[in-house]
This record gives sequence, C-alpha cells and structure tokens, in this order.
Amino acid sequence: MPASEDFWDDILGHLKDRVLLPVVGPELVTVQDGDRRVSLSRLLGERVAARYQLDVSWGPLSGLDDAVGAFLSARGSREAERLYRVVNDLVSDLDAPPPEALRQLAGIRDFHLFLSTTFDPLLARAISEVLDTQP
Repeated sequence: MPASEDFWDDILGHLKDRVLLPVVGPELVTVQDGDRRVSLSRLLGERVAARYQLDVSWGPLSGLDDAVGAFLSARGSREAERLYRVVNDLVSDLDAPPPEALRQLAGIRDFHLFLSTTFDPLLARAISEVLDTQP
C-alpha cells in the first residue's frame, strides 16, 4: 500500500523540525561485485563460505549469518573467535564505495545524526564524502 500524502507531510515536517532520526540497516548496504549488486552481508557470507569450504543453502535473504551458522556447525563454537578477525579482514580488504542510497541519505542536510545497525564503515564513508563535496 503506497504511503499517503499525510504520511509524507508528517515525514517532511519531522525532518524540518529536526526530530527525525534515520536508522540504516543492512538492506541499504550493498556493494558491486563484478556484474552484480549484492548486500554486503551476502558477499561476506559467500567469502567466508568459500574460505572454509562451507556448504550453505543460499536463499534470497541469506548472508553472513548463514555462513557463520555453517561454520559453527562444521567446526564448533570453540573456533568462533576466529571469525571476528576473518570478517574484519574481509571488510577492510573490500574498499567498496558507499552505495548511492547511503550517499543520498547523507546528502539530506537536515539530518545531523544517523544510526546504523550494521558493522561496516559505508555510512560513515558516505557522510564524509558528501561533507567533503558540499560548499
């Protein structure tokens, strides 16, 4: 069901009053991987699965959590600590530009505070890039 005109008026009013806080979740965090645009969670999951030769049943919403589950099933929870470094290294090596959705969100001048539920640096990078290009 499409949002009503009243809904958008409320949103714009809250934005004008600076009482609106954008919350960014993993659905906005996508990266380019070859010919496809994929969620960062999915890409990291695929890379963890490939690194440890894990059997993961990939579905449309599968991601890093599925690969971590497969890792724990295959190797046990005693090796779970290893994944923190591996995932951190994968994120560090990625060097992906922020997706356009995050850049557009960062470009809304009336937002002065953002909340991200993800662990990646892409929102912070988008905000920095937008601030660097604004007059």
